[in-house]
Amino acid sequence: MNSRLTITWICRILVGVLFIFSGLIKANDPYGFGYKLEEYFDIFGWDIFKPWAVGFSIIICIAEVMMGVWLIIGFMGKVNAWLLLLMILFFDLLTGYTALANYAKEHPMAALSQPFANMMGVEKPEMINALSDCGCFGDFIKLKPFESFIKDLVLTFLIIIIFVRRRDIKPLFSATLSSIATFTAGFVAVAFPIYTYMYLPVKDFLPYKVGNDIAVKMQIPKDALPGVSAFTYHYKNTKTNEKKAYTVLVPEFAKALVGLDEELKKLKIDKIAELPLSDSNWVLEGERTEQILREQPKPEINDFKLSDSSGFEFTDVITEEEGYKLMMIVMDITQVDGSYIEKFAKTAAELAKAGKVKVLGVTATDLPVADSILKLHKAGSIHFYNLDGTQVKTMIRANPGVMLLNKSTIIKKWGKFALPSAEVVMKYVNKK
Repeated sequence: MNSRLTITWICRILVGVLFIFSGLIKANDPYGFGYKLEEYFDIFGWDIFKPWAVGFSIIICIAEVMMGVWLIIGFMGKVNAWLLLLMILFFDLLTGYTALANYAKEHPMAALSQPFANMMGVEKPEMINALSDCGCFGDFIKLKPFESFIKDLVLTFLIIIIFVRRRDIKPLFSATLSSIATFTAGFVAVAFPIYTYMYLPVKDFLPYKVGNDIAVKMQIPKDALPGVSAFTYHYKNTKTNEKKAYTVLVPEFAKALVGLDEELKKLKIDKIAELPLSDSNWVLEGERTEQILREQPKPEINDFKLSDSSGFEFTDVITEEEGYKLMMIVMDITQVDGSYIEKFAKTAAELAKAGKVKVLGVTATDLPVADSILKLHKAGSIHFYNLDGTQVKTMIRANPGVMLLNKSTIIKKWGKFALPSAEVVMKYVNKK
């Protein structure tokens, strides 16, 4: 094998494996990637596509897996090279925007920040809608926006090599074996995201996974290191026109600086006492700048707050009340089939007779609207609370879904197509 073919093969393996991995990770949570696509549709004004976001998510997952498999086995080499190039250019658009938007928002004084803000139709760079990540690897691996963009640029380089040398891509197997491999990969690529769409992710990477205690996850871990920022002050001497920049850390005690050795080496650190505050010839010039060396620690579950139609908080229904609770979780109750609500109401009524499980619901829908729909489908006795939409989406990857808790510990979750009967719920309640 000559060096030309060797390079092509290396590119094929690297790109193929990464596409398969990325596709399967996203296929594990098609709702999650669909939500990410909705965020991009909001940014670009593509509202017409939002109702089909989850469908697009599944299609992209299937496409990634199949293109990765085809690239490795050499099936439809020329056509697949075109598909790979188009796919990576689409990803470049998404990750490129995410990287630029975050950079402009974090560095509003940079030369390109204001022009980028103008292009996006906002007054200031701080107002840019910047996503925290692109969703390339779901919630399994969270890449920073710039890291994700660099990853896609490297992939683009490899795919361009594959595209230029697409005539060198020959089938690895006979036509029969290639067809069998394609059919097998196609079956997995299609069946897996459909299964997880119907019955929830096989592997849950979110803070509301089975076994987690919501009340505990709402707290910042005791061993979490504090956030650290480097503030730079620019001073000018009015007599000599000399300029100096002073950087101070907040906070600067030893424990806070653990793990920041590399960042600190790049900075010239001065204590606050060394700032020329006593010399009237030195004046502060401009505003201080801030570089965040480590973000402030946050709890894994943030903004979990249940409220009623009057705005009164009832979070302690979950975090403080003892006993088992069966909770229907629904993002938009207007999109839920009435038969599902009626079946859930039947389960609730049967559980009420046993007296061991409290039944409730949470939704991002306005409660007056939700209550009218519940009453229409014989579920008016089930008390629903409002919850932030992001938390609803994170709690369960379904609309609707059901969660069983023991106090605030998550025992079991069911997707849209697996509404549990009272008998099934009681099996978990009575399980020792």
